[in-house]
Amino acid sequence: MINIIKKNKDLFPVLIALLFMTILAVNKDFSAFTIDGIKMYFYFLLPSLFPYFFLVTILSLLKGVGKLSKLFSPISSRLFKVNGACGYAYFMSLIAGYPIGASLIADFKNSRLISSVEAERGSVLCSTSSPAYLISTVGAIMFESVIFGAVLFLCHLLSSITIGIIFSFYKKDKPTLLTSFSAKKTDEILFDGITGAVNSTLFVGAIITLFYILTEILYSLGLLNLPINILTAIFKDQNVSLAIVFALFENGKGMKFLSSLGTNRLSFVLSCFLCGFSGLSIILQSVVYLKRAKIKIAPFILSKIMVAIINLVYGLILAFIFF
Repeated sequence: MINIIKKNKDLFPVLIALLFMTILAVNKDFSAFTIDGIKMYFYFLLPSLFPYFFLVTILSLLKGVGKLSKLFSPISSRLFKVNGACGYAYFMSLIAGYPIGASLIADFKNSRLISSVEAERGSVLCSTSSPAYLISTVGAIMFESVIFGAVLFLCHLLSSITIGIIFSFYKKDKPTLLTSFSAKKTDEILFDGITGAVNSTLFVGAIITLFYILTEILYSLGLLNLPINILTAIFKDQNVSLAIVFALFENGKGMKFLSSLGTNRLSFVLSCFLCGFSGLSIILQSVVYLKRAKIKIAPFILSKIMVAIINLVYGLILAFIFF
């Protein structure tokens, strides 16, 4: 049986693609999900992603990365056992969100600016949602409360520091010394900055839209009924169960359902947990970047589960303080 699977493993993606296309063809409602997914991405995520992708690219081309990396090096090496390049990636991850951190870590690994162990530690550390998403999109737009989003980001920040310290004990390698950063010619900077940002945002948007469609298809076919029914029995609210199940696939879709609860302790704690895990669509985005740089993804996957739990703990504490 195992040999049969190995021999035909290349056929599975083709079969899945054909099944996906067939489902979309026989049911016109499923085609509308594509438009809904694209709308959600353009309205909620693209405005905060594109400027940061452009900024990261420009900084890289202008040697800004090297200067900032040296600035962050003393803190990152002592606190997280990674050099300044990872410290810079962490800083950009905090302000820009997914998947900026994974993209930078992959670039630094390919450029040999960080070691394999630092890349693994960095993939764990540089995996955060942006304040633009948590405060503006989730807080101000979905929950209609900037305070809700700000406290959610605070929880996210505390969790990222905690998981970074935990994984600083992962293996015994010490931070490597920073080497020089190369820059491209001046007349290429604007073109490379724009094209790089466009390609990255289109890639992210495509994955988010695909997972949005996938979630709707699974839900419409009744394949998510079991976990939804179990969670509904626990929370006594179907919107909560839908929010949890959907957010495990695509975070933005799940958070929209959760926002129907309003700003209270339960919605905040669940938001902390779900935004900590981030969802399979976001995890896949990061995995794609990490795999291209041949970085082990097991520590990263484990960290997302750990961060969700750590976020839950911090969320319980902050919920009693602010809500």
